[in-house]
Amino acid sequence: KEYRRQRQMCIRDSLILAGLGTNDPTNTAALDALFDKLVATGKPVVMTAPGGLELSDTARGDMVRHLYAIANRLDLPLIDYRAVIGTAEQATVFGLKRDTLHENERAYVLEARVTVSALV
Repeated sequence: KEYRRQRQMCIRDSLILAGLGTNDPTNTAALDALFDKLVATGKPVVMTAPGGLELSDTARGDMVRHLYAIANRLDLPLIDYRAVIGTAEQATVFGLKRDTLHENERAYVLEARVTVSALV
């Protein structure tokens, strides 16, 4: 129920691209249930993890670590946007943040390009 507000979920006829943002809930049981449900559709599922954050940030770091655990458990590909825009400090230095938490348009374009390249 709490994940209905996911900011990134694109369901097409042939693929489910699902990711959480930096300020989405971190209830691990709900995350497990969400991805189990997506896999049960029988469609390929690709996960994304938010960039521009520090794993030392307990709640957000725990969420990213749990996304990796889900990807390993369900054998799903995971695109980690930290590899695209870096940590919070790096993203800020490179002008990829619109505030202290969210990416800006340039960062979203970079993330989209990486995602499309990974899917093709």
